[in-house]
Amino acid sequence: MASVALKDVSKVYADGTHAVHSLDLEIEDGEFVVLVGPSGCGKTTVLRMVGGLEEISAGELTIGDRVANALGPRERDIAMVFQNYALYPHMSVFENIAFPLRAQRANRAEVKQRVESTARLLGLEKHLRRKPRNLSGGQRQRVAMGRALIRQPEVFLMDEPLSNLDANLRSEMRGEIIKLQRELGVTTIYVTHDQVEAMTMGNRIAVLRDGLLQQEGRPQDLYQEPDNLFVARFIGSPPMNLFRAVLQVADGKVVCRLHGDELVLPEGYLDRRAALGRYVGREVAVGVRPEHLRDARIAPEHPRLRGEALLVETLGAERQVHLRLPAAAVLTQEVLDVVRDFDAPAVEELRAAGDDRQAEAIARFDADAEAAVGDTVELGLVAEKLRFFDLDSGASIK
Repeated sequence: MASVALKDVSKVYADGTHAVHSLDLEIEDGEFVVLVGPSGCGKTTVLRMVGGLEEISAGELTIGDRVANALGPRERDIAMVFQNYALYPHMSVFENIAFPLRAQRANRAEVKQRVESTARLLGLEKHLRRKPRNLSGGQRQRVAMGRALIRQPEVFLMDEPLSNLDANLRSEMRGEIIKLQRELGVTTIYVTHDQVEAMTMGNRIAVLRDGLLQQEGRPQDLYQEPDNLFVARFIGSPPMNLFRAVLQVADGKVVCRLHGDELVLPEGYLDRRAALGRYVGREVAVGVRPEHLRDARIAPEHPRLRGEALLVETLGAERQVHLRLPAAAVLTQEVLDVVRDFDAPAVEELRAAGDDRQAEAIARFDADAEAAVGDTVELGLVAEKLRFFDLDSGASIK
C-alpha cells in the first residue's frame, strides 16, 4: 500500500479553464478519503490527475516514495472504478475480473485462483459464468470493483461508483465498500457529490468549490465546525439553517436582533466566544443545525425564537418542521453555489428576492409534537451550538 500527497497541485486546460488551484492534500497509507463538492468543483479532475489520466499543470504528486508526475497510468500501480462500470458485455463475470491479469500474461492457474478468491470476497462466486446483462446494478458494480481489486493495487480510486444505483442499493453498497476497504487496507480516494456518502464513508473529507479546497478533516469536525458558509450549507442533511442578525449587547447579554424578533443569548456568551466581540453592532450570519432547533415547550432553558410552520413531515421517530423565521435569509455566493447544485432555477428566484427574502429553517421535533401548518411555533435554540459567520468573507467567526 502507499500514501498519496498532492503538493501545490493545479490544473489549467488549454482553453484557460483553471479546474484546480494549488491543492495541498495528503492521504495516509490505508486511509479512506472522500473528495466532495458540487458538480464542476474539480474533484474528478483531482482523481484523474492522481490516476495519470490528466496531466498536472503545476505542483507535485507523490505516490509512496515516488514522484508520479511523469509516470504513466500503468506505472502508478493504481486501480480505478468508474461511474458507468465499463464492463465488457461479451465477457462473463470471470473474464471481466480476470482481464487485468490476462493483460499481464499471468498463467492460467494463477488467474483462476485469484479470480475465485476475489469473487468470494465480493459475493460473486455463484455468478462467474454469467454475462453483465444478466446481473443487477449492484452485482455489476461488484464486478467492476473485482476487476480493479484483482490487480492488488497500492491505491484505489473511485469516481462516483454508486450514482447509478437506486437509494436502497446505494446504501447497501456503501456499507460493503467500507467493509471491503477496511479488510484490504487499500489507500482509497473516493469522489462523490453526495455529502451523505461523504459523511458515512470517509475517514476524512476534503470539500472542494471552484477548484479550491474549502476544508478537510474528519466528517464530524466538518459538520460541527465548518470553516465557512459553503461548508456549513453543503455538509449535513438537512443542511444547516442560516439567518441574518445584528449582534448587540444589552444588560450584559448578547442579543441577536432580527427583523421581527430577537434572540437573547446567555450571560457570559462573549467570554466563551471572544472573536464575536469584534462583530458587536454588525450584521452576521447565524447558523444552527436542525437538531439544535427544538420545540421550546420541552427545551425551556434555551434562548427562544418564533417561526411560522410551513410544512410538517412525520418521519416515524421524529417530525421535521419547516419554518419561516422573522429574519432575513443568507444569500451570499457561497450559499447560492450550494443551491445551484441541486436546484439551479431557484438561484435566480432567490437573487430576485434579495435581502427582503425571509429565512426558512428546518427543526427536528419529537414525533408527538403538536405542530401544524400555519401555527406560530416557539423554538428553543441550543446556544452553545450556534455558529456565526462573517457575511463579507463567508468565514466562520471562531
